[in-house]
Amino acid sequence: MKNINITDRLSGWGKNETRLPANNGALKQKTLESVRPNYTAQAIPARRGGFFFRFLVLATSAACILIIATNPRLFKNPSYYQISTHSYASKSGAMESEELGLSYGADIGLGARNTSLIERVSDMVAPQTAPFDTREFMDTEYYATINTREVQDDSDRALTILRGNGARIDSANQSDKYARIAFAIPKDSLEKMKNELKDLVPEKFYLETAQSQNLLGEKISIEEQQTTANQELQRLEDRRQGVVDGYTKNINEWKTAVDTANRIIASLAREKTSSTNTAKIQSLKLQIDREYAFRQTAQKNLNSFETQYKIDLETADQAIKNQQAVIDGLDSRDTALMQKTEIITGTISLQWIGVWGVLNLYLPMRGILIIAIIIGAWFLLARRRAPAIVLP
Repeated sequence: MKNINITDRLSGWGKNETRLPANNGALKQKTLESVRPNYTAQAIPARRGGFFFRFLVLATSAACILIIATNPRLFKNPSYYQISTHSYASKSGAMESEELGLSYGADIGLGARNTSLIERVSDMVAPQTAPFDTREFMDTEYYATINTREVQDDSDRALTILRGNGARIDSANQSDKYARIAFAIPKDSLEKMKNELKDLVPEKFYLETAQSQNLLGEKISIEEQQTTANQELQRLEDRRQGVVDGYTKNINEWKTAVDTANRIIASLAREKTSSTNTAKIQSLKLQIDREYAFRQTAQKNLNSFETQYKIDLETADQAIKNQQAVIDGLDSRDTALMQKTEIITGTISLQWIGVWGVLNLYLPMRGILIIAIIIGAWFLLARRRAPAIVLP
């Protein structure tokens, strides 16, 4: 025989047999009337100024949301904007900071480059970069902003990291709340330095930016100027060689003329000495005088030509020397440009951050405030529309 659980059987029977009494409704009404006091409904007076209040709440909320949504400066760390206005070139070619009173000149690679009038004109008329030239000569500047609670300690660590990676410290300014370090570092050491700097603080406390510019246009301009300068140097050397060749040819002719005149004079003199004929002697004497005059003219021309040759040769040599100086200057510019692409200049700014700044880094404060304004406006409007219960 199957086992029967008597408890389950009784529970099921009790649920099936549950019934309300016949006078349940009357008993319920009587009970409610005994515990609820009698009162008479009173008219709720209309609230004045309801439309104006709702309009004021909605307008104020919309204005706050618009201001918050369109002004990111309210919730951005100040360092976010400092990196984009890090410095400007002054009239003297130096870089000035209004906050620190620091100036960074051309000696650290950030100031204006002193150039001659010829270089400036050649840069202005430099040809456009050819579209098919894919060479890259990148000039890079690196900027980092570190938000920290320990400015002095972290700035000392940053200086150690820079020097450990072969950087040159151009300037450093430190205080309890702010520090600024200007440096130059080899390109191949930049990534390692960046990784070590990022280990100083959490990720959200570190902001970096890099500005790069391809110096291909300047490189092409230098190359074309070098080509032109070398062609001019070759022309000047050819001209000097022409002066030397002309001198060699003409000087030989004049020397030959002088030598010939000397031989003729010697021959006539011997003939005059051996002759006894008075008429012939007189004739020989006239011939000798003509040869002396011719030799004197030839020697004078020879001396004059040698003097002019020296002048022309010195002029040619000076022109070549000047042109070689132009070529050397262009080579120096080319070397400086290539060195510039291998060196990264930059600035590291460290600034003290407060509790509110930390909250701004981790919490989306703008979205939270917009939601809070919407909820507050809804609460005020809903409360304003809620019906009032007036008890006797």
